[in-house]
Amino acid sequence: MACPGLRRIPGIRSAIVGLLNYNTAQPLSTDPVRPGEDGKSSGWISRYAWGDEYHDVLQERLNALMESLRERFTGPFDARAYVDTGPVQERVLAKYAGLGWLGKNTLLLNQILGSFFFLGVVLTTLDLEPTLAANELPPDLCGTCRRCLDACPTQAFV
Repeated sequence: MACPGLRRIPGIRSAIVGLLNYNTAQPLSTDPVRPGEDGKSSGWISRYAWGDEYHDVLQERLNALMESLRERFTGPFDARAYVDTGPVQERVLAKYAGLGWLGKNTLLLNQILGSFFFLGVVLTTLDLEPTLAANELPPDLCGTCRRCLDACPTQAFV
């Protein structure tokens, strides 16, 4: 699979993909949008923005992972972490890591988490054992379901 991020570090052999769940327990209003104090409509803050800046949180965790790789593998190797910070197709790598399937809405869907997660990737020159064989990928569970397509207010999907 061609991935532009692979050119950044010559000799990339493996990708380690991580998910960070953001489906927090904070309340989510289902009430209609109400006018604000100034009479203008107010809205909701998207669930993914309720917590700390996810780029920083996930980058910190991936940096810790790279540090543990350096402690475990004594030979020289390169590694670089990406959290929406480079030309890496995290969704595709996550699919091939067995973390979900690509839905009709183009999101990576996980059977337990849905789409409520952030993705981060470590690309490395280490030749790591794959977690799944190509024939063990999670099945596409969308089937004939079209709920995400039909619910899109702009009908942006073709």
